[in-house]
Amino acid sequence: MKILKERCLAVVKLLRDHEHGWVFNSPVDPVALGLPDYFQIVKKPMDLGTINKKLENGIYHSIEDFDTDVRLTFKNAMTYNDDKSVVYGMAKDLKEVYESEHTKMLTRLKKEEDERRQNERACSLCGCEKLQFEPPVFFCSGMNCQSKRIHRNRHFYVGGNNQYNWCTACYNDLDEKTAIDLPDLSVKKLDLRKKKNDEIHEENWVQCDVCDRWIHQICGLFNARQNKDTESKYSCPKCLLEQRKKGKPAPKSEHPTAEDLPRTKLSEWLEAHVTNRINDKFKALAREREEIDVSMLRVFDILYLNFDFFLNR
Repeated sequence: MKILKERCLAVVKLLRDHEHGWVFNSPVDPVALGLPDYFQIVKKPMDLGTINKKLENGIYHSIEDFDTDVRLTFKNAMTYNDDKSVVYGMAKDLKEVYESEHTKMLTRLKKEEDERRQNERACSLCGCEKLQFEPPVFFCSGMNCQSKRIHRNRHFYVGGNNQYNWCTACYNDLDEKTAIDLPDLSVKKLDLRKKKNDEIHEENWVQCDVCDRWIHQICGLFNARQNKDTESKYSCPKCLLEQRKKGKPAPKSEHPTAEDLPRTKLSEWLEAHVTNRINDKFKALAREREEIDVSMLRVFDILYLNFDFFLNR
């Protein structure tokens, strides 16, 4: 995601620095520009400045979402303005520049991804060598700062089957002779072990029994808990896809699934209850969205009437 963010920011910078970029760098202000019907024609405003902020804040999770917003910026300008106007021509020219840069960016990203996947030390599915999880969060069990987070790279003390933690300040306040009573056991200060909050957990690997390639377990949807006997054969998604293309049936799971569970009156009632609650929630959200849209339309109507009133004075 970091590489994708950098590539997209570079494209947006090129567009904003273009000779026509100043027209699309900030949201359209209908009042200042005298465009009372703008929001009636343009239902979803967008501009390059907003896109740049969304990129910097990590809002985009795919290149498709980024592409949609950039194209929407120029589509709005070409929809509202006449095809013979100056703004229409600027939007058309800048759109062509973007399409060219977008194609180059996709080609470059694909090439880099293919090169990463060819690396023997990288996962053949995601192309990354290491996948690191978010560091674990530890909370202090001391009386002075109970339930407060222990900061990264700080030392702390752990005890009670590694379930309870004390920051350095709370540890120093403990009495060596007095037992520490916990909900399920009692420990002494001397039993606590010193640790540093700098652990980094990496995703485990699994080898495909068909092609012998190594991939991350999470990339290959491998569940280590279901392979306790270590005797089950594993096929990576690529090999499964090749088997499907050759007409081989999909392997059946030896473990029961949700469909295999017996149906009872209680299970049917719970299923119907959850379904009804979800439907009610969707309806409530739809009504809320409808009320917001109606309120916005009223605001725009008032602005339009006031603007029209001042023009005709």
